[in-house]
Amino acid sequence: MAALSPSRSEALRGLVGRSSLECIDIVRVHAERGDMLEIGRGLARPSTEAGLVPRIELSFPPRQEGGTMTFMVNLLADLHEDFIAARSGANSRRLGLFAVSARMLYRLEGEQPSEALTHQFGRELAVHHAWPFLRERVNTLAQGIGLAPALLPLRRIDAGLVD
Repeated sequence: MAALSPSRSEALRGLVGRSSLECIDIVRVHAERGDMLEIGRGLARPSTEAGLVPRIELSFPPRQEGGTMTFMVNLLADLHEDFIAARSGANSRRLGLFAVSARMLYRLEGEQPSEALTHQFGRELAVHHAWPFLRERVNTLAQGIGLAPALLPLRRIDAGLVD
């Protein structure tokens, strides 16, 4: 009888079990106070869409080489005075615009995973691993430009580890 191929969750669990986070490097930080955005209108800045508070993305393709996987995780936070008002579309004063990027380097035991599994790992786990560091950096940047602490919400994980 032929061996069954592992399910997606089994394959992801296997990759998690043989990977270790070697380093997290913050590679980009950007902060602007909301009351200065009109003055600096001509400055190059990350694009934003109303209602995306915060938006996180993974730059693809991740780099795989020599027993490693490297991901770039980007956070854009367009923070408003009242997060609830901002989410609902109601008018609220814009506090600031923040962009932070982190490079996540994982060391692997065994063979390189498939491209699909690498992407799943990045979307679900690398983003989750980066979130506390990105969240802290936005908070620090907000205080650094004279705003009150800006603590982003916790990020819950549903990493596809269950079929």
